[in-house]
Amino acid sequence: MTAPIILHKFADTPGDVNLSSFCLKLECWLKLAGLPYRVEEIGDLDAAPKGQAPWITLPDGTVMGDTGLIIPHLERLFGVDPDEWLSPRQRAMGRAVAALCEERIYYAILRFRWMEEAGFSVLKDLYFDDIPEPVRTAVSGQVRDGVRAKLHGHGYDRHRAEEVAALAAADIAALSELLGDSPWLFGDRPGTADCTAWATVANLLSSSFVTPLRAEAARHPNLVAYHRWGMAHWFPQVAQAQAA
Repeated sequence: MTAPIILHKFADTPGDVNLSSFCLKLECWLKLAGLPYRVEEIGDLDAAPKGQAPWITLPDGTVMGDTGLIIPHLERLFGVDPDEWLSPRQRAMGRAVAALCEERIYYAILRFRWMEEAGFSVLKDLYFDDIPEPVRTAVSGQVRDGVRAKLHGHGYDRHRAEEVAALAAADIAALSELLGDSPWLFGDRPGTADCTAWATVANLLSSSFVTPLRAEAARHPNLVAYHRWGMAHWFPQVAQAQAA
């Protein structure tokens, strides 16, 4: 490879990892696969090929979006397979875990961050702080309306907050049960599914938001250990800063 892959992602939160589980997932996978990359932080999604983050620019200039498409393409393009040691059943289980995280828990996280006032006030400070008022309120409100429409289509904006919390609690408990006592989902080394699962757990336990989901995840010692273990493995500098 003559040039690194460019990873376009939202800026990391100071003292923490990325608050987008999909940006975090893809960065973990690039580390797992050993592919050189550099980060370009984004302020908006105007250049996003699918209107969402993250996306990548390949050394030949090709631009791709959606982690579900990016990862298999990179595997084929560069002849890498971080899951070659897994059985077909384990690969299937990993795909199911990813669906649990991305189609269930992710939307619960989104709901509490964007639709509840406590979460939204944090997001306004994190993502819109450089926009002067009254434009700041208008822009953040427009983005919030877009997220509300997405959540309504999914169904999680049709439920009360306590109902979403109850659904998420069952999903978080299931993820904890699947992890069990192993440091990673399938033993003593991470696979692609861990990139998704760990990114989800890291966002559940993020210190930036105080939500019922964070409290629920913290009730599972193995998820807390998984978060700590993954932080030390993938982002040791952040882990050291948090421990200081």
